[in-house]
Amino acid sequence: MSFDLAVFRPLHALDDAAATALYIALCEGAATPARREAEAALATEPKLEAFYAALTAIYPELDDDEDDSPFACAIERRPCAIILNVSFSRADEVAHTVEKLALAHGLDTFDPQTSKLLRAGPNAEPRPAGTPKLKPKDGLDRFVAGIGPKLLALGFAPVPRVKHAWARTVESGITHQVSLNLGTRNVRPDVAIGHPTAAAWLDAAMGKREPTPTMGLEYLYFQGWIPGRPWSETEGDFEYAICHAECVAAAIADFTRTIQDYALPFFDALRTLPALADFYQRPTSYAVARPNWTMAREKLSGFAGRYWWASRGLLHGTALRTLAEPDRTGEYFAEARARAALWKEKDASAFFKPELFAQLDALEAATSAPLEAKPKKAAKPKKPKA
Repeated sequence: MSFDLAVFRPLHALDDAAATALYIALCEGAATPARREAEAALATEPKLEAFYAALTAIYPELDDDEDDSPFACAIERRPCAIILNVSFSRADEVAHTVEKLALAHGLDTFDPQTSKLLRAGPNAEPRPAGTPKLKPKDGLDRFVAGIGPKLLALGFAPVPRVKHAWARTVESGITHQVSLNLGTRNVRPDVAIGHPTAAAWLDAAMGKREPTPTMGLEYLYFQGWIPGRPWSETEGDFEYAICHAECVAAAIADFTRTIQDYALPFFDALRTLPALADFYQRPTSYAVARPNWTMAREKLSGFAGRYWWASRGLLHGTALRTLAEPDRTGEYFAEARARAALWKEKDASAFFKPELFAQLDALEAATSAPLEAKPKKAAKPKKPKA
């Protein structure tokens, strides 16, 4: 995660919305028509080289001095633009310097975190150095307070005893969960699919309450598992800064849009038990995956790699598949044990846990046993009225 900036000089004045669209096109990885059109709208500006020289005289490139450089990766230099990825820990300081130097060279600066363009001109002023930064907890609290009502409007409610998670239950009993994957000063959305019966099986097998395994929404999109949404270099960056008040406001809007545009279509594709069974065994993704993710690689990963790529995920997925198609229970557990054996053989310690085989045995036994209702707590005797 980095704090990003772009410096350029447009041939015609841009407003914030036009600058945002131009920046998105500039960031396309390949020479697409949109990127070529965006570059044609910018001046091939010798002043960019002068700006670059002045900036790197203050802050060395990452390859020149890794310890002292504030950049998260090498500065991207093009004839018409310079794109910078700054470490968040030094974002205020570097952004102030970048804007000040850009103005001195007659160049515009675009801040994609706030979708604001600082235009070069006689009255333009850079943001004050050291803009007050929110404490991580304050930024998170503001963000959670902002997204809570929006998720409620989309049918999600806070999950009891689980921090920063919201869920809904559909007619089939399947639960759809949205949760936060937290960085120091940023958040990104994770999603999960569950069912109370599968959860009870897992609890019985593990002897404890098992949290539902989650997967990054961006990763699912990368793989092509968001229906109707082919991967694009201009989309799929579902990670939002919460370091400043203005970043939090933008993050709330972006997060809500992400849930509507990406999480809801994914959840809607998995509303029934047959759809859940299909998800784990279908040979093709819902949408066109990114070119460097092939279905051959997906096949090698197996169904566990499709959603949760770890021992707990294998247990959870096996429970859901058994629930969806109980007549194939033996087949699904055999497949899970084969996957576990492969992980053990390859010494895949990130996936395999020594207790996994015993847990699969316990889970299979739990799926064949009737679920016992939890005994109700005895009501406390009422105190007699005085």
